[in-house]
Order: sequence, then C-alpha cells, then structure tokens
Amino acid sequence: MKDALRHWEEVRGKLRSKKSVLWFFDLDGTLAPIERRPELIQVSASVRQHLSAMARRYPKRVGVLSGRSVDDARRNVHVRGLFYSGTHGLEIRGHGLHRDHPAAGTWKKKLQIFAKLWEPYLQLVPGMWLEKKVYARCLHYRETDQQYAAPLERMLQNFKSAARKEGFRVLEGLKSVEVLPKVRWDKGEAARWLMQKTGARKMFFIGDDTTDEAVFKGLGPAHVTIRVGKSDASRAGYYITNQKAVTPLLERLAEL
Repeated sequence: MKDALRHWEEVRGKLRSKKSVLWFFDLDGTLAPIERRPELIQVSASVRQHLSAMARRYPKRVGVLSGRSVDDARRNVHVRGLFYSGTHGLEIRGHGLHRDHPAAGTWKKKLQIFAKLWEPYLQLVPGMWLEKKVYARCLHYRETDQQYAAPLERMLQNFKSAARKEGFRVLEGLKSVEVLPKVRWDKGEAARWLMQKTGARKMFFIGDDTTDEAVFKGLGPAHVTIRVGKSDASRAGYYITNQKAVTPLLERLAEL
C-alpha cells in the first residue's frame, strides 16, 4: 500500500487516459469529515468546487458512492452533474440512470418490522440509535460513552445475531452496524455496473470505511483505489493519511 501523494507520478500514469476513467468518491470520512451524527456532516465549499469542476471536465464520469440513501447523499454533496449511488449501491441515479436493485423492495416491510421490534431495546444503551433508510436500517453507536462498553457489546452481538437469523445481510462499518437485504450486491458490484453502463475502461475510487473494501477488492490493481488512512488489511492500492488530505488530492486531480 503506497502513499498516493508521494507516489503521484505512478498514480498519474494509471490515469493517463483521463476521459475513459470513472471518478467516484465515498462521502462520510472522505468528501467530508465524520461527525458524531450523520446529519452534522458538511462538505466544504472547496470540495464542492473541485467536484463541480471535475463534472464539467469529465461529463457523465464523476459520482458519489455512499452508504447513505441516494437522496441523503445528493442533498449533502449538493453538486449537479454527478452520479449518485446510495445504500451501498442498491440505489443509483444520474444521467438518465434510475436503478434500484430489483430485489431490494421485497425486503422493505421486513426491515420495518425488525426495526420496530428492536428500537425499545436499543434505548437501554445511551447513545445507540437506529437510522432509517429506504432499503436498510443502520445502528449507530458513535455517541455511546465508554462506560457502557459492556452492555454495548452485548447489544451489538444480539442485534447482529437476530438480524442474521431473520435473513438480513449485516454490514459493519465505523461505529455502525447496517442491516440490509440479503442480495448479491454491494459497492463493488455497483462500481462494475456503472463502468459497464458508461463504457468506462478504468475507475478511480477513494473511500475510508470497511464497506469500501468491496470496491477495492473488486477493481484490482489496474484501477486507482485509495483508502483514507493507511491499513495493512485493506485491498486498496494506495492511501492518503487522513480526510484532510482529500483536498490536496483533489487539487492534484485538477492538474491532470
């Protein structure tokens, strides 16, 4: 795993055919710093300007691939001319594409029942709360104090076990556990689908979470995959040190 900025000439070489590249970015922890609650994130004016400039420079080639719902991602990024893919690829919008995974809708009622059952139990551990998405429910515990570590761990294990018994897919992220339809689809599948639909021959993708590993793993070394924060366990080809390094990276991309 190489530092993308220190090995920029190598990265640049892989992106030589710029107009055939699909440029995608994760949102939380990448385009914006992670906050204690999802509604508090802010995408900076500088990041928005760079994304907007990229969208003009590479029409129908730039987008956001997020765990948020597609409407939530679009509202927070607030840049026109982008593809927006939400709920880990289950929703895709932009440039004439309007796709929801065909099997996802059949799980909505089951998700509602599961969430309603668990909400009273989650209130027993301060700081835990359940976020509603169209095709998922996300259990957040970033606000839970360390003094509740033991009951938190028990609750998480029970929650995940119950979700799996009900047939859901369980996806663990940074201080979150997501319950999704059990379909063979993730961010990596969405990335490959978008490449096929757009005719792109290569992909640039940057993300920070364990949920982004599906993209890193699925694309392989011919593409440019960057992780925010170094991790020896990651399948990304490159890394940048932290979220603050995203803006310098965008500045480098603007110079290509």
